[in-house]
Parts: sequence; structure tokens; C-alpha cells
Amino acid sequence: MTECNPNKVPLKTSVNLDKIAAHLPRTPHPEVVSLYAQLIGGLMFIAINTQPLIAQPVNALARFMPTANSELYVLAKGVFRYLKGVKSRKIVWCASRVQFPFVPASLSSVLAMSSAKAELIALCACAADVAYCRKLANELVFLQLRPTIIHEDNLGAKQIAESGNFEGRSKHFELRWRFLHHYINRGIVSIEAIKRELQLADLCTAPRGYPQLQ
Repeated sequence: MTECNPNKVPLKTSVNLDKIAAHLPRTPHPEVVSLYAQLIGGLMFIAINTQPLIAQPVNALARFMPTANSELYVLAKGVFRYLKGVKSRKIVWCASRVQFPFVPASLSSVLAMSSAKAELIALCACAADVAYCRKLANELVFLQLRPTIIHEDNLGAKQIAESGNFEGRSKHFELRWRFLHHYINRGIVSIEAIKRELQLADLCTAPRGYPQLQ
């Protein structure tokens, strides 16, 4: 693939993996499965070490390794074509300010009935990790004097967390998720609203088009 044309995105937003999965063969071709697994393995290594922007599409494609077909194989090669176009990029670490997207390592086991509740669950998971990291930093004498900022693009989840108003349809969330409101009052975390197209964490949860991905 050294002479291939680069892609602008690793995986197009129009790709419906659920539709592809519904037509996967019961007995896949062993050669295709083997080649597909090799591609996904290489992409996982790259995603972990040098190109975090491909983490979401690679994770989505990795679910079909045992039953891959030629269509999925072409999609995996498309991620490599995207990498060819961005191979000159580098990861730069800045000691003065570190910003990273919070992405859970596994699928959530809690069912949320609205986007605000789903975002609230993610906020709580992020805040719990922040509290642990702040405690560890304090033990290493890196004192945390200001709240850690968490960017949130859902205003409903932000309002519930800051007001602590777990009533009505969100009343059943109070016992399990109210600690986030206490973290805000104690100055451990601070939630700032951000536009959806600027939310870095979204890049690792769903495919994004060319302008936003850049």
C-alpha cells in the first residue's frame, strides 16, 4: 500500500457496521480472517503508540475479527490509507498543560434513557478517575490547588451535576451519582461547557467527518 491514495478520514460516517454485521457469513474464509486480524493488530499498535485518532474506528472494526469478510477487510485497509496521509504528524507533550479525552476502556453496564443521563454517567466516571489522579499527585507532592476542568458538551448533564437537582425523571440517579455534585462543591473538579464539534472525547466514541477530525 505504499503507492495508495490517502484517505481524509479513517472511517466514513456513512459506514454502517451493524448492517455489514447482519450479512457476515457463518463460516468465514480463514485466509480473509487471518489477514484481517493481522491488519487490526497492526492498527491497534499504531493507535496506542502514535495515532490516537484511529482508536475509535479500530476498536469498532476489531469486534468482527472472528467473522471478517472482504468488505471489512477493505475498511481496515482504508484506515491504513488514512495513516499514509498523516504519517508526518507527531505527538507533542507539553509540561505546562496536559489535556486528554476521557474514554472508558469498556462498554457501560448502565442503561441510560436519555443523552443527558448518559453524559452524566460518563462525567461521574471521569470525575472518579480525576479524584484518584489528584490524590496520587498530592501524595507525590504535586499539589493540586485548583479544580480539574472537565469539558462537557451536554448542558443538561452539566446543569444536573452543578445544581444537584436529582428530581423527577433523574431522581433514581441521586444515590449513585450525587458524589459528582459534592466533588464540584469541594473544588475537586470544574465542568466547563464546550461545543460538540470541539469535544475531543467524541473523536474516540464515534466516527467524525473530515473538517472536525482535523
